Amino acid sequence: MSPKTSLPLLLILFSVLACGRGPQARQNQVFAQADRDAVFTVAANGTRTLLPAPDSVFLDIGQGVDVDSNGRAILQFADLFTVEVLRDGELTIQQLEVSDQAVLVTVVQNGGVLLNEFDPEAEIDKRFTVQTAFATVTAVGTRFLIVKEEGSPLEWVIALDAGPDDLEVTADGVTKPVESGVARWVAPVGEPSPGIQADMDNVMGWLSAMQSSGTDENVGDVLWPPADVLATTQAVAALPGAGGTFEISGVVFTLGESGQYWLEDCNQDGVQDVAMQDGTLSMDFRAVARVKSLDVTVLNRAGPDSGSLTALDPARQPVSSQLLSAGEGEYQVLSLRDEVPYHYAELMLEAGCFLGFSLTPPGPDGEPQPPRPAVETAPPPGAADFVRIDSPADGAADVTNPFTVSGAASVPFERTLVLRVETLDGAVLQEQPVFVEGGELGGEPGTFSAEVLVDFSLPLEVVVRVMHISMKDGSVVAEDSVRLAPLNPGEGGEVRRPPENGQFFAVPVAAYLVGFEIDGDPEEWFALAEASGVNFVGVDTIVYDEACLYDEPGFLSDDLSALVSFSYDETFLYGVFIVRDDRYSLYSGDEFFVFLGDAPQIILDLDLAGDFADRGPSRDDIEVDFHPGFLDGDTLFSPYAALWRLDTLEAAAFDEVLIGSRYMDGEGYVVEFAIPWKSLGVAPEAGSAFGLAASVSDNDAFDFEAQQCMVSSAAARDFRDPTTWGTLFLVGE
Repeated sequence: MSPKTSLPLLLILFSVLACGRGPQARQNQVFAQADRDAVFTVAANGTRTLLPAPDSVFLDIGQGVDVDSNGRAILQFADLFTVEVLRDGELTIQQLEVSDQAVLVTVVQNGGVLLNEFDPEAEIDKRFTVQTAFATVTAVGTRFLIVKEEGSPLEWVIALDAGPDDLEVTADGVTKPVESGVARWVAPVGEPSPGIQADMDNVMGWLSAMQSSGTDENVGDVLWPPADVLATTQAVAALPGAGGTFEISGVVFTLGESGQYWLEDCNQDGVQDVAMQDGTLSMDFRAVARVKSLDVTVLNRAGPDSGSLTALDPARQPVSSQLLSAGEGEYQVLSLRDEVPYHYAELMLEAGCFLGFSLTPPGPDGEPQPPRPAVETAPPPGAADFVRIDSPADGAADVTNPFTVSGAASVPFERTLVLRVETLDGAVLQEQPVFVEGGELGGEPGTFSAEVLVDFSLPLEVVVRVMHISMKDGSVVAEDSVRLAPLNPGEGGEVRRPPENGQFFAVPVAAYLVGFEIDGDPEEWFALAEASGVNFVGVDTIVYDEACLYDEPGFLSDDLSALVSFSYDETFLYGVFIVRDDRYSLYSGDEFFVFLGDAPQIILDLDLAGDFADRGPSRDDIEVDFHPGFLDGDTLFSPYAALWRLDTLEAAAFDEVLIGSRYMDGEGYVVEFAIPWKSLGVAPEAGSAFGLAASVSDNDAFDFEAQQCMVSSAAARDFRDPTTWGTLFLVGE
């Protein structure tokens, strides 16, 4: 089981017990019982021990429980109250003093949800303290929740039944009370929020769903309604100096410390806009409502890429960003959408005007809505030719394959626009015509909609551009573009890892060559690269350094590097490693630890779409180590492969693999292989994607076997975490 890197959801239920009910905990100990499997006890030194249901154990100070996503644990503090821990929760006991006269309990909560209940009638001194990542919560007799949002740096303190002095939360040196029906959020920076009146029926419904079968809904979406604000700058009567603030519809705006700012009617609509030169405009949404969609309307007075809009999460960390792509004198609605709530945003303009903004609520189905301009930016009828893309939104994160591009445009001659898919640096990848419906030539604009089928071999991020083309000289008359990141081809969600993890494209060998002879000769692979245009991928990032050799600090010598390439047909997955290694030292043991000598390897996620978000290995995750063979003079003989099941770390000979290898006299070696798809349990199809990282181990010692160095195609390679691997695409003909 892989170590946890986040603890998104913890539910702890405190309830008073009648005398004689349930097992009696020892004095100043906690009785812990696993109600469902996937429960672990955590010792003071961090050691985790499985506690299978329905086993139980006593816990002391410094100990705690850790519950995986499907587990459930019950903790009993003497006969006074119980704690219920669910779904990726972790609780550590820091202080525990229980007697007939007093209850003093302090726990550390790592993420999640906490529900506490004291008996308000009990004649006993009581203080319950919860130390969370962002705050300290203290209760002396009340019912309350503490919720760590999943996927967001926010914690919520919600009073279910609390008087004025029963419950308080402290953060950033500020303490605030929390009374019945009120919620306050706490972020990594800043004091607790103003009190938010909570709909307790919704809160209790959410809690009930969490306790019974779980829910993907964040409590913040239940407590805090989505923002719905559409505003221009009309409310701004005067601007403060640089660094000063003003307010529009509850949003606090702050001018940058540098730059020039003034009021000007930039678009001639009778409203004074905020003009700026080399300026920054910061926005603070915390006093408004929950913001996940932001649209800012600007007029650009410089060239493209001369400004940007960035949304920041509650920790003031960037969540999403969009560059200004409009040309000089053009309008643009900068639009950001995300599941993480925005607390802040920053607009930067080299030269231009801020015309207004929209905090755009989701639609009735809860899905993000298209960009909402604060002012009308489309040219009037009869104006110059234009194209405006309304959907998808720039930077959209839910684009599938195929996807639809739609918008409005002045009517071109023969009603045909051109749609292009380009790389980020402008290289054209594919092109198709787009028909404009409605409107009239030289008059009212029409609309367009086109379905775009994206080739699987395209980069992770692309720009989609729609444009007028002059019939006389082929020049672009007017255009609009949208940047899609990430682009998720295929069905069932994301099937591409981040490009920095490594990307490989396997072409169908029959489309370019007669076939491969698995003999370790790389010449066929060079011919394939030239014919297909798919180049070798470098394997040269150090991911394990026990004794890597350097010419100077930070730079490998000729010690170790490699090139790798892949191809396929209906029977085999083919691959080749061309390894540069100045000293050949192989594994000579009779087990399967091939990586304790000079040897390449691949790790594969054979069900990438099915367990895309899983950070631990499953049955479909394997490692194949290739032993290049034993050196006799300048000849390698008897190469072989070993197969590791990464979920169990079981190893076996992989005899079905065909291997050929060659020694390059003092310069390195070549390993060529063919893995039967049948042995992988996979039927290859063009467009398929698999998780993959290619790596090479190195040992420069002749007198002992050890993995002294490893380079990989995945910079953050962790064989236990498939999300750190790259992607292998099977390209069509």
